[in-house]
Amino acid sequence: MLQYFVDGVWKDIASGASIGANKSHHFKAVTTSKCRLFIPNAKQKPMITEFKIYNR
Repeated sequence: MLQYFVDGVWKDIASGASIGANKSHHFKAVTTSKCRLFIPNAKQKPMITEFKIYNR
């Protein structure tokens, strides 16, 4: 689950259950001071190699 922080609260912006290389999500632009990738119920230890956010 990708979340962004606004008004003191974490809000969801993208979520999903699938895994795999080169996974991407597209969403409307938001303004925030921080974001996080939150994985609440992983069956195995998550392995994140790279995490990027772009403004396109």
